[in-house]
Amino acid sequence: MPHTSLVAVVTVVAVFSVAQRAYGGTCHSPFTCGFLYSGGTYSTLNVPGSVVTEPFDINDNGVIVGQYYTNDFHSFLYSGGTYTTIDLPGTPWGINNHNEIVGTAGNNGFLYSGGSSSTISFPGSVVTSPLDVNDNGDVVGLYKNDLFGPYSGFEYNGRNYTMIHFPGSFDTETFGINDKDQIVGAYFNNSSYGQENEFMYSGGVYTTINLTGVPRRINDKGDILNWYFLYSDGSYKYLSFPGGSSTTNYGFNDQGEVVGLYSLPAITPLPPALVLFASSLAGIGLLGWCRTPKSSRTGKLPTIP
Repeated sequence: MPHTSLVAVVTVVAVFSVAQRAYGGTCHSPFTCGFLYSGGTYSTLNVPGSVVTEPFDINDNGVIVGQYYTNDFHSFLYSGGTYTTIDLPGTPWGINNHNEIVGTAGNNGFLYSGGSSSTISFPGSVVTSPLDVNDNGDVVGLYKNDLFGPYSGFEYNGRNYTMIHFPGSFDTETFGINDKDQIVGAYFNNSSYGQENEFMYSGGVYTTINLTGVPRRINDKGDILNWYFLYSDGSYKYLSFPGGSSTTNYGFNDQGEVVGLYSLPAITPLPPALVLFASSLAGIGLLGWCRTPKSSRTGKLPTIP
């Protein structure tokens, strides 16, 4: 590698490392880093010793749930500045104010409550993915009756499963629920998918809503979180972690605190030992690159490695 290229690489690494420290970061992941947005301030979330930290939801008490990777994936809770590893059967997607957690484990879902987990599986489905739970214990998510077929949404109240499918749609996907039993999601009118349509389901009534992108969560105030923005009081706030190349929102609470992931720029801030190692490799144009959380198409959950 030419001397000038190495200098440029080291300079970019150093500059971005300073930017991360300014926002509370110690993240050296070559993939994505977790973040918390609270009171107008961004901070990095990074389980000590982890390679990747991915926060997926936050409740009104400020308790964050997510997963991290060392030599395997583990689930964690973050509260009051402390990370606690918890034993869950799969990936945690949602948490309520009672610290009940829903998530996916293989082709089924789970509900973690009171220290134990129970299976959530829509009757007759081949895949069930719970994504959110409110303080009443009501769970929403997606299911399929055919691996190659479309999704339908569902609500589970601890006793009964209810299908949620926008009338006349080909595919319906439900992502979030609040304590008022308002459910948000998206639907597609045909098998080519194409343009998605956002909707709210409440009291048995489906209502199309005009938003820029698929709604991920809804809080008790009626604010809606999308992958990229927060919609509140009729206005959009685009969220972007300072210095990151891409920001993806996952969960938020009634206080408007948001958690999610941000990607690093094309030159990743690696620890010094790895920078030295990488600089010795001839013919490599990049030291690393970021994996931006992405979906197979609009409305689908990002694939977690």
